[in-house]
Amino acid sequence: MKIATWNVRGIGSDRKRSMVKNLIKREHLDLIGITKTKHSTLSHWDIVKLWGHQTVDDVHVLVNDGLGRLIISWHKDSFQ
Repeated sequence: MKIATWNVRGIGSDRKRSMVKNLIKREHLDLIGITKTKHSTLSHWDIVKLWGHQTVDDVHVLVNDGLGRLIISWHKDSFQ
């Protein structure tokens, strides 16, 4: 099982999203934690685009009194 965490600092930009998508693909990740992002509009469909398929799930947790966000996303098949 491969797990990664990353303090992306700007997941809202196309460049950063592309970097995350490439990391997921290159490392064949099963789970990724995106930490301390202030981007609040990252939807489930944005997460699906990062993974490149729909067999993923995610949870978003507010941190630091709502000033940041922890996003954890995983490939569902890895956790059956």
